[in-house]
Formats: sequence, structure tokens, C-alpha cells
Amino acid sequence: MELQAQEVLAGWARNLGLGEHVTGALKSVTGWLLDRLDERSAAFAKLFAPEVAAYLTDKGRREKCRQAVADVIRRNRPRIVIAHSLGSVVTYEALWACPDLEADLLVTLGSPLGMRNVVFEHLLPAPRQRARRAPARRAALGEHLRQGRHRRHPARPRRLLHRRRRGRTGQPRLDRLPHRREIPGLPGARPASATIPRMTWIVFDYGGVLSLPQSADDADAMARAVGAEPGAFRRGYWEHRLAFDRADLSPHAYWSAVLGRAATPAEVARLVAMDVSSWANPDRGTVALLGELLDAGRDVALLSNAPVCVGDGLDQLPWIAAIGHRYYSGRMGLVKPDKEIYDALARGLGADPSDIVFVDDREENVEGALRAGLRAVHFTDAAALRASLPG
Repeated sequence: MELQAQEVLAGWARNLGLGEHVTGALKSVTGWLLDRLDERSAAFAKLFAPEVAAYLTDKGRREKCRQAVADVIRRNRPRIVIAHSLGSVVTYEALWACPDLEADLLVTLGSPLGMRNVVFEHLLPAPRQRARRAPARRAALGEHLRQGRHRRHPARPRRLLHRRRRGRTGQPRLDRLPHRREIPGLPGARPASATIPRMTWIVFDYGGVLSLPQSADDADAMARAVGAEPGAFRRGYWEHRLAFDRADLSPHAYWSAVLGRAATPAEVARLVAMDVSSWANPDRGTVALLGELLDAGRDVALLSNAPVCVGDGLDQLPWIAAIGHRYYSGRMGLVKPDKEIYDALARGLGADPSDIVFVDDREENVEGALRAGLRAVHFTDAAALRASLPG
């Protein structure tokens, strides 16, 4: 079983309550899990894990699957779509991706949509996360159920049903109906009850907010490593940086532009590593606040102007890996402060712009977020940010 499939299998088993405390090589854990399962379950796992891994990791295959499902729905125009297992994931994403599809109801059977660390965090668009309901909110939900404003399948009272709905913008939406067995965070229309508040996403910038700014010593060390004059190196670094952030320049093209000559492959590799390292010093106050928000179940995301290679390096940092939704400009082909990147962020989170609080240390990025309809906070320090965030 390939590595990605092994990871899926391990995450699937954790959702079943198996192997939470197992440590060791992933391959060994995989073998242990398969030995623990009965024959039918093991056969299912060997089929399920590779299929899920292939769908989630192969962008081209994922798009073809979504398009195939969308074509069938578009051709047959069903009022109710029933989707099973991985098919429910494909159908969920197809319905979101194609506003012209007119299905009224999505019924999911044996669905992995809510499987944490396997599917849930990788859905497109990204689901909303939410904390547990307070008692008052549970009471409001109970009243909603007593009034019969939900649907259950008569033979399967624990089955999930989703209703297609159109918002004010005319875009199709999947409305998560209240249910005894809910998937937390599936995107949908705002709750009808006034006692359930709208969710607020808190989106952090990276450099200068979660990390300390790049120091002059680090910049000079990069220049010396490739025999460049430090002042000219710093000027070139920032002059071409936005194009690098947008992925208009490859690492080789960027560093060659910075140096004013063709960079060697060894120089590019060294500069990329040093560049990532120069941005890897956490702002301990902000990172502590981030940890508190995550522990409290708050909806948190990251939006940073960062080239692909830098984003890949930052993803390895523990305080960044803890953020489930990370958006880097290089992967998006967009940069702050352009409005398009904030629009893409809102779409990716499945949120209205007004439900997003964006935190950035650069005034132009804050102003860009405000123009896109987001709420925004100009970051100065962790204490001021803590006082500015909504409760």
C-alpha cells in the first residue's frame, strides 16, 4: 500500500477508535491495523484507502471525477441525489463547483465527509469548523427539531440528509440540516435561530504577525552565502518579491534576478533553505494566542504572500501545521492586497466576507481586505490583537 493510502488508512482507523495510541513507522502501523480488522473490514480498508488517497492527492483525477458526476446530474436533472462512500465526497464537491446543478436534496450513505484528518480538512470548498454548542444553543436546536423542520430517512434515523438551497447571491448552497448525527462544519446557510451566532473566521497573515520579520542579519547572511553585496541583494530581494509570491517567477528566475546573474542550482537550493529559515522565528505572543484560539475550537486560517517553495517549508513548522486552512499566494497565483485573493479566500472557506476577520501587519493589505468586504485588524502586537478580536 502506497504512503498516501497508508496515511488515509491510519486516519480512518483513528476515526473508528483504533490505534490512537500506536506509535512507530506508518507501514508497521498499517500492518497492525489490517491485522486488527475482520476479513470484510480489512478488504474494505484495502480498497477504500487507496481510492481516497488517489482522489485527494491527484488534482487532475479529482477534477475529472467531479466533472463526471456533474455531467450525470446535469443530464438527468434529479431532484434527489443519493451518494455512497467516496462518491458522497465527489458529489459534495461537484455540487459546490457547478452552480447550474439543480438537485434539491443530497442523501449521503456511509459517507467519509466528516472523517477528521482523512477527508474533512481536504474538502473543496473548505468546511467551516465550529465549537461545541453551548447549552442555550442545544436548546434552540432541540426546539428546531420539535417543530419538525428537519428530515430523516424512515428506515435509517441516523442518516445524513442535505438540502440544496440558493442564497441571496443565487449561488447554490448545501444547507446542513439539524440532526442527531451531524458532521460539524459542513458549509450552509446561516442558522435561522437568532440564538445561534454567525461564525467568524480569524485569518492570520504569516510574516510580521505569526513570525518575526526577517532580520537584517539573516538577509546579509544570504547575500554572503552567494558572494553578493548585501545592500544590492536586499534591494533585489524586495524588488522582485511580489512576482515571486505570485508564482510569476520560478525560484531560479527569482534568485537570478536578485543576484543580477544566473544563479546555479546549488545556490538556488541554499538560498531557498536560508529564506525559509529567515522567516521561521515565531512571534511567541501571537503564536500563544493562536494556540488558545485553536484549543477553544475557533475557526482559524492563514493567508500569506509566500512563494510555493517557502509555503512548503512553512508547512513543516508545528505552529503552522496546526492551522487546518492555509492559503499561500504562490499556490493561488494571487497576491495581497489585490481584491481577488480575498475573494478566493472567502470562497475557499465557504464564508461570507463579512464573517472573516483578517489580521495583517501591512496597512495596504488591511485596506485591501476592507475593500473586499472583510473585517480587518492592523497588527501591532499580540496584546492589542487579543483586545481587538471578537469574543
